[in-house]
Amino acid sequence: MRRVLALLLFSLLIATNGFSIDIDVDPGNYSGMWAIYGQTFYTGPTTISLEPGTHYVQPGQGTFTIEVGSDGMVTVPNGVSAIGGQNSLTFNSTTIAVQPGAYTGLWQVHRAMSNYLTGDGSVVLVPEVSYGMVVGQGGFYFKASATGQVSVNKGYSAVGGQGALTFNTTEVNIDPADYTGTWYLHRGNTPLLTGPATVVVVPGAEQI
Repeated sequence: MRRVLALLLFSLLIATNGFSIDIDVDPGNYSGMWAIYGQTFYTGPTTISLEPGTHYVQPGQGTFTIEVGSDGMVTVPNGVSAIGGQNSLTFNSTTIAVQPGAYTGLWQVHRAMSNYLTGDGSVVLVPEVSYGMVVGQGGFYFKASATGQVSVNKGYSAVGGQGALTFNTTEVNIDPADYTGTWYLHRGNTPLLTGPATVVVVPGAEQI
């Protein structure tokens, strides 16, 4: 009887505490930041410990789901963002061209890039994950498919295409009125200005 009770208590202890499994994560060509949602962000290959079950991997503003089996087998339900394996997870990636057009200010894909750029550039992303494009103090959201087709969450900020993201732009006339000091557009790559001026901005930018 005592032996049966001991076994039951041991089983209950395991069920309550759970256990973790080491998973080797390889971001591949993606050099940006990534995390298990709600945990520490990493760059590059890292071994993490996860309990069996459902987890959310966050390489951008959005996430993709993985399932970790009790035997350490990792599966990716969407079959696009990454490849699972025995104690392993390898990100898929796609490269897109960014074309700011008439916008001459700074831009950055949040968490996918470590620096700001001006003019045309490119960025490596994990497919089917939402990213935030930072322009000025705000930005907009977009994602790329496994084939590189880009879609924009709010189409008035930019236009998606095959392997490309092109900014929409608009001109804004700024009149300081009685203010005679200098002013500039933050991250707009403008010089210090005085008096009225016309600047080019990306429409519809919101907080990222």
